Amino acid sequence: MKKWSIGIMVIMLIFALCIYKIHSSHPVSARSQVDIWDEWEQSHGINVLKTSKNGYNVIWASAQKTSENGDWTHDVYGMIYRNGHTIKKTLISAHEAQEPSSASQCADGHILVTFEDGNAVGDYGVMQRYAIFDKNLNNVVSYDPYKTIIKNGGHSGHVTSVSNTFVVVCDEGWINKDGILNHGTGKEIYITIMNSVGNNKKTFKIANTSSRYDWPLVAGSKNKAFIL
Repeated sequence: MKKWSIGIMVIMLIFALCIYKIHSSHPVSARSQVDIWDEWEQSHGINVLKTSKNGYNVIWASAQKTSENGDWTHDVYGMIYRNGHTIKKTLISAHEAQEPSSASQCADGHILVTFEDGNAVGDYGVMQRYAIFDKNLNNVVSYDPYKTIIKNGGHSGHVTSVSNTFVVVCDEGWINKDGILNHGTGKEIYITIMNSVGNNKKTFKIANTSSRYDWPLVAGSKNKAFIL
């Protein structure tokens, strides 16, 4: 096998491990009687979007504040990189945690950021919510815990773009001692589609099972979305 082929395989394996690492949205069970630090409690969900030849946006969820009751406190941040210069912005800041963040940029440059949200959840423990920004990370559709909702009770969401349509998948419910290494995972899977300014939103259930391997991921092309 050629050296470059081996190199590509190694890179793909590292990438796959990183996707699992940043996407899991629930604390890892202790592996022994000694408490371990859960790194997802610090930063969770990292996205890099190319905006121009020399421009990128980096979007992630990070806990830069503390909680008196021990709950996670992530907010969502953005870093604008243009020709070697960077500007950091706070995109979403609310009570409890907004994590993990998942972001995608559609054809007209609008960016949807979705996240599992512990703020103002009412009868639900969490909700999958979103906000939409332009390429400079200015608000197009501002975060509103009562309006910008993907799914009541939703969690562990992931987003892609198909032309000027956003496609979001998320879980609802929970299966204990299932998923990778029996850490637990979501039960029902829903898909939500909307246009680049958050209109014409529709949500459908696409799967329901008593056993599942992991959380859903979605990837998009110019005219199709693939859900894993």
